[in-house]
Amino acid sequence: MSRSFFVPTFSWLAAAVLVIAAFFVWMLWFTAPPAEGYIASGVFVGQISLGGLTVAEAGQVLQKRLDEIDSQGWTFDYGGKSIIIKPVGSPTDDPDVAPVLADVDVAATIQKAYAAGRVWKLSFKKPSITVPAVVNVHEDEIFEALRENFPDLEKPAVGPTFALNKDNNELMAVPEATGWHLNQKSAISDLRNSLERLEVPRLSLSVINEKPTATTEEAARLLPQAQNVLTKPPLNLKYDDRNWEIKGDELLPYLTVEKNSEQLSLALRHEFKSAILEPAAREINRPLSAGRFKMENGRVVLWQPPLDGRELDAEETMARLNSALNTEANEVELAVKIEPAPALDGEGRDLGIREIIGVGKSNFKGSPKNRRHNIKVGADTLNGILIPPGEEFSLLKALGTIDASTGYLPELVIKGDRTIPEFGGGLCQIGTTTFRAALASGLPILERQNHSYRVRYYEPAGTDATIYGPKPDFRFLNDTGKSILIQTKIQGDDLIFEFWGTKDGRQISQTTPRIYNIVKPPPKKIIPTTDLPVGEEKCTEKAHSGADTDFTYTVIYPDGNKKETVFKSHYRAWQEVCLLGVKELTNSPPTETPPAENGTNSAGVPGADSPAAVTP
Repeated sequence: MSRSFFVPTFSWLAAAVLVIAAFFVWMLWFTAPPAEGYIASGVFVGQISLGGLTVAEAGQVLQKRLDEIDSQGWTFDYGGKSIIIKPVGSPTDDPDVAPVLADVDVAATIQKAYAAGRVWKLSFKKPSITVPAVVNVHEDEIFEALRENFPDLEKPAVGPTFALNKDNNELMAVPEATGWHLNQKSAISDLRNSLERLEVPRLSLSVINEKPTATTEEAARLLPQAQNVLTKPPLNLKYDDRNWEIKGDELLPYLTVEKNSEQLSLALRHEFKSAILEPAAREINRPLSAGRFKMENGRVVLWQPPLDGRELDAEETMARLNSALNTEANEVELAVKIEPAPALDGEGRDLGIREIIGVGKSNFKGSPKNRRHNIKVGADTLNGILIPPGEEFSLLKALGTIDASTGYLPELVIKGDRTIPEFGGGLCQIGTTTFRAALASGLPILERQNHSYRVRYYEPAGTDATIYGPKPDFRFLNDTGKSILIQTKIQGDDLIFEFWGTKDGRQISQTTPRIYNIVKPPPKKIIPTTDLPVGEEKCTEKAHSGADTDFTYTVIYPDGNKKETVFKSHYRAWQEVCLLGVKELTNSPPTETPPAENGTNSAGVPGADSPAAVTP
């Protein structure tokens, strides 16, 4: 019997080749890296798909979503009340004091999405990657906004106190009271999670109950010690040659009881700091003042010696006071923290300050009186500062404390539906002028943030720098190899900063800012108020168009090295806000007037050729 053998035909060979080819196509499709400059397919930030977009396109998509979140605001619920907080403070007549509560770093988020899309694993389906947005949360500003809108959100626990009985004038213990405080960790976590997913935040706030450490019965055991505080000689607070005397009856309203490991002792309530210690602090505290220099007969000379900074250490002082309450001591040395002024390195020798290496200029025409005053105080503070070679200059650090103690005047800002004074108005004129001087000098910029809105004082758009302690700051590096001397002056409505030093031959150029993606402002908002006569309208904020800008900053160093930096700015649109006098307030939300006609392109986005509405 003969055997038959299977012989492959051409069609079978062709099919095998096709299968192998398909396998390789599959391998290439699922494992090949995405094209350079493009974000890989399947990459999301929250629910926003960025797959297949260029880095620039992805940035525009993210920014559009963030603007939507900004316009809707964040909703917080507590105690049956809902309020909406905007993530950026309102741009009053001076937006310098409009803090950002939280923001998404678009550039860093895009960088993460771009990098994540280049890590692929062998799979039978195209993988999907979700990248959280990079969120910066300014917790202190958020908590302040919440407390302003929810006055009953926090109530500190009050330990047992002491008082004189009105009937028999004998000292007695007053019962303690339970309190509560915001669950800050939960609130920030929920807010961060929403923003990382690019969702419009709606959060329910919760509180944590707070019980005093001691009871009324325990306070009664310390009545003899409390009586001793009343009868013993006054308590003397001392610092250097200063002396503050506090009598027993002045201490009595602040006496409470602390319990630590079952040990009971008298202590002072937190309110003692602001009521009694604050006057002493105002006398003691002073900002650090570096030596000030000026140009005289062609050389730099010292005209103001350095001065150490001083600040009352309230916590340590309270600890010393509490200790004195439980002994016979009647004298307490106040605890003071000293910040030594920098040494005058280089005084009396050549500092390399020979010529102007760069000039920054800005105009503040139309500024109100307080704003002009603050600009002068800030400029005077910087005048004569010497920046050693290799030093990273921080503008916030150089300005120091910004309040009435250093000569600043408050500006009116809107907090919720109220207008209140706040310090700092005008200081971004200082920030912007310093930024421009650093650019003109060819210095590396280490930190710079544009304003949230376009501001008339800082045109052309994109060349401004905002500061708001503790962040954002403006920082640059003195990489000239010689010291830099800052000289400031005001000529009419112009603020001028001159950077003196030694030119090293670096070439500096800067393109004209490009303005695009212009967005018309939202409709006018009316806020009812009983602070104005009925029917009277007072507009506190003017409309601002939103826009994006960028410009390229180029420095060519003497050795031929070239460094280019693109400074990008995004400005939010903002509606006109007006207060309207009413007889009584209701629970009705603020009203908005119908929006004006907007020219839009085929995508429904305002055209880039639309005129920008800059604050007049």
